[in-house]
Amino acid sequence: MKFNTKETEEKIEPTPITAREVFSLIPYRQKTSTKHDFGKLFAICGSSFYRGAAYLSCAGALRTGVGICTLASIEKVVSAVASS
Repeated sequence: MKFNTKETEEKIEPTPITAREVFSLIPYRQKTSTKHDFGKLFAICGSSFYRGAAYLSCAGALRTGVGICTLASIEKVVSAVASS
């Protein structure tokens, strides 16, 4: 893989990152913390044809650490996501 910069036109090689390095960047959650301590997301997504998009957006946000996720969409989408 080659990346060029306009200033130097030098070759930059990507370096792999280990799982330990990734986990060292994730902040530790205190045992006394609540869902209000980790951010809120207001998701406006989904349609009658693409109900899964709203589910994937909200589920992904919750799995990556958002404290509270609120979905605003049409009734069919909200009921489909709520039943999952």
